Parts: sequence; C-alpha cells; structure tokens
Amino acid sequence: MGNKIAVPQNSPLGCILQNWDKFDLQTIKQKRLVFLCNTVWPKYDLEGQEAWPVGGSLNVNTILQLDLYCRRHRKWSEVPYVKTFMILRENPNFCKGRETNPTLLPILSRPLQSPQPGGLNDFLVNPPQPPLPETKEKEQAPPVPSSLYHTLSLDGSASTYTRPPGPRSGICPLPVVSRLTGPVQVQVPFSMHDLSQVKEDLGKFSENPGKFLEGFRKLTLTFELTWKDVAILLGQTLSLDERQTIWEAARQCGDELHLADANYPVGATAVPLQDPNWDYDTPAGICARNHMLLCLIEGMKRSQVKPVNYNKLATIDQGPHENPIAFLERLQETLIKHTNLDPGSPEGQLVLKDHFLTQAAPDIRRKLQRLALGTSAPMSQILKLASSVFYNRDQEERDRAEKKEKQKEERQAQLLAALQVHQPPPGCPKDTLPGKCYQCGKPGHWKANCPHGPKGEKPYTACPLCRKLSYWKGNCPESQKVPEPDHNSIWFELEGPSAVAGSLV
Repeated sequence: MGNKIAVPQNSPLGCILQNWDKFDLQTIKQKRLVFLCNTVWPKYDLEGQEAWPVGGSLNVNTILQLDLYCRRHRKWSEVPYVKTFMILRENPNFCKGRETNPTLLPILSRPLQSPQPGGLNDFLVNPPQPPLPETKEKEQAPPVPSSLYHTLSLDGSASTYTRPPGPRSGICPLPVVSRLTGPVQVQVPFSMHDLSQVKEDLGKFSENPGKFLEGFRKLTLTFELTWKDVAILLGQTLSLDERQTIWEAARQCGDELHLADANYPVGATAVPLQDPNWDYDTPAGICARNHMLLCLIEGMKRSQVKPVNYNKLATIDQGPHENPIAFLERLQETLIKHTNLDPGSPEGQLVLKDHFLTQAAPDIRRKLQRLALGTSAPMSQILKLASSVFYNRDQEERDRAEKKEKQKEERQAQLLAALQVHQPPPGCPKDTLPGKCYQCGKPGHWKANCPHGPKGEKPYTACPLCRKLSYWKGNCPESQKVPEPDHNSIWFELEGPSAVAGSLV
C-alpha cells in the first residue's frame, strides 16, 4: 500500500475523491483533505454535541458546526475543505451508487392535547386579530401538520391563531398526516404546562445568559423545533428588547456567513420575522431550520450582557470541609457569571489565584504563605499544594497531638527529677534535708525551722548592719539609732501626719 490511506468508497470522503475533478482544485489538495477529515477534524470540540466522524459526514448541522468552529478559531485554510462536504450534500448525484437512505427524524415527545379556545392569549404580546381567510390550499395536506395553527411575529407585530376546521366537540381532532411515503413528522403544539416548565428551566436571559443559552441549546437537541415553536419559546421567555436584540444579532451572523460563503442565505432569509412555511419533511426545510437555530444561538452569545460585579468574588470563602477543587470551581463560576473575564485567560487566572490564596481555609492559607507561593506561581502548583494540605489534615492533627503528649511527658519527667534531687540520701532521718540552713549554716533543717533563730540564741553569722556576731539584725543597735536633726533644716508641721523639712536659704 505504501503511504496511501484506504478510504471507503461509500463514505462522503470517498465520494469526493471519486469526483475530484468536479470540485475547486485550485484551493484544495487530496492528501490534506484526507488528513483533515480523518485525523484533525474528529478531535475538534464542536458545539451542540456534534462530532465529526472519520470518513466525513453529510449531516448539515455537523457541517455547519465544523464551519463555525474553523471560522471562530481563525482556521481559514480549512474552510474550503469544509465547503466540499456542503457541495456534496447539495449534489447527491455525485455518488449515485451510494445508498442515501432518508434519516428517520425523532417525533416530538410532547403528548397531543386538545387546543383550548383562547389558550394562547397568555403567550401573545398583542391581542389576537380575526382569523385568516381560508384558501383552497387548506384542502391539501400541509407538510407540517398541527392540531393548532398560529401565525406569530417575533418583532411584536400582529399575532393570530385559529382552530383548524372540524367538528367542535369535546373530542380532540386527529392530527393530519401527509400522504407521502416514508417517515413524516407530526407537529404537536406546546401546552401551558410545557411553556411554564421551560420558562422556569431557562430563567431570565438578563440575569444568567449562560444558563439560558445552555437550556435553549438542549431544547434544540431534544425536540425538532419549528419556526412557530421557536417564536413561542422566545416570546414567552424573553422581553421585547431582548428578543429584538437577539434577532438582530442572529441576522447579522447570517449575513456574515453569507459573505463568507454564498451558499448560505442572507440574514433576513435565514432568520425570518414571519413564518416561512418550511417543509420540515424535506432536507431543504431541515437545513433551513438548523441554520436558523445556529444563527439564533450565535446571536444569543453576542447579545449577552452580564452585570460586572467583582465584589461577588470576595464573598466566596472555602468551607472547613470543602475540597480545594470544589472551591476553585465556585470561584470560576462566580467569575464567569459576574465578570467579563475568561477563567482561562491570563487576567482571569490572576484574579482566581489572588482570591484563592486569600480566601482559602486558614491551614491552607498559612501553608501557602509559609512557602511564599503568590500569584506568580502556576495554578496547578497552588492547587496541588492545597489538596495535599486538605487530604493530610488528619495526619497533621495526629502529629500535633503526639507532639503535645511528648512535651507533657518531658515536663513531668523534669519535675520528677527535680523532686528526687531534694530527697534525703538513703540512711538519713526523714526529717532531715540535704544542704545547709541559710540562718545558722548547719545542715538538716530549713531556715523557718532553724533552732538558732531570733529566740535569744546568738546567730551563727554576722549582723548585716554592724558586722558583729553578738545579735540578730532586728536587735542591732544600729537599727535603733534616731537620726540627728540637721541644723541647716527647719522642721514644720503641715495639716496631716506628715512633716516636710525645708532648707535655710
């Protein structure tokens, strides 16, 4: 085989290689196309839970997501290669031998409910207008049948609804199904309960755009939404200003895609204000619907305006038993929700490290300060050290307890040794003590029990005043002498028991 790579002929990539002369050969190369399709693109993290398969894909949503990913990350050299799959998608006759079985689309899981008169009044901004006049086209089966027909306008203009013709009884009319061969979608309208639940799950776009965007993306993946469904959802969950802002941003995104690739429709056609009546049982209708949802999601991303409040980060403190990783995740969520910084950017990392170092648990904070780990250290190193301190808390507490117990034992041993020093030597009477008395200089007793104390006996040592051996300090004549008055001083009494001497001038 050499350096050749085996590509299945029945795969989209194989069809492109077999019809190579029908594509733009000036901007693409075969080897690079095979390398991108089978090696590079499957590793891209596409939005909407899409993944590029090895061998290529003809799924319009997958191709659009790959095209947006390449444009968002400025991979302009790969965009022409992505277009080849879109061209193959629009020209299935290139591979006539390849079986192109129709894809079975999931039917909406919402239960069929009987429409109630006036039930949509809660979802419409303006009062309803008279029913639309019936035409001969109604006699034919519609491509997307529904038990409730409504015409909505996303710009807040006229909105009407009417019940399809039929007997007005308590029995819910059966949905009209097209008489075409193959799988056919049956459109079921949203119920009051569905809309209230969706509104609660999405929340307010102005307060938490990320939550709203993620919830709306999940709805587009779970249900096969039509233009009417999207109009009802946005009208119920968004304010008029938010709806207009998102719609304008979505149209601008559609215009940008059209300028980059003429195969895409202009923004006004891609994101229409009125129901375009797409046939969702055909590939063209599905492609148009997916392209509209893609532009709307991109418009929501561009329209989100978050209130910047850095003080919210200062209120996030690590709990005494909270894992450092969970604490860092809470800081990142607060940074995303209340600031315009990206946690992966250098500025976001600097802010996260600063708050992590100052708001961590006391023992973790002391350890980080002792090792002088500041905001210049990598976040991975700080998190690794914090996790080590967190998981070794029990061992450190045991070490501290053992250290205190050891110090206590050492103090007790020192005290016991000091008491043993003052014990009398073996063979001595119990009432005798080692050393000499400070009073008489004789061993065997304390100074307080000295028999030679001030009881008439002569002291053993000299008097500290007169340095004589005949008496104690208390009986020393020197201590009983009265000082002679100074002739140069005059003694006079003041009121009170004290007297003050003044010198003669």
